[in-house]
Amino acid sequence: MARLLTDKEEYKRSEITALMDKPGNYSVYRDRLLRRGIINARQAYISLALPFFNEYIK
Repeated sequence: MARLLTDKEEYKRSEITALMDKPGNYSVYRDRLLRRGIINARQAYISLALPFFNEYIK
């Protein structure tokens, strides 16, 4: 899921689920990335929390 977050600063939940192969697993991946401090989440939006992490992923 982190690979999907590299193009923009912030994504809506609907945008991420449309890009995922298995959108039913969204909450599982979101919770794992939140616990590890890789993403920030607010209501229906998520973004990468670590600076320059998108360049590292690319």
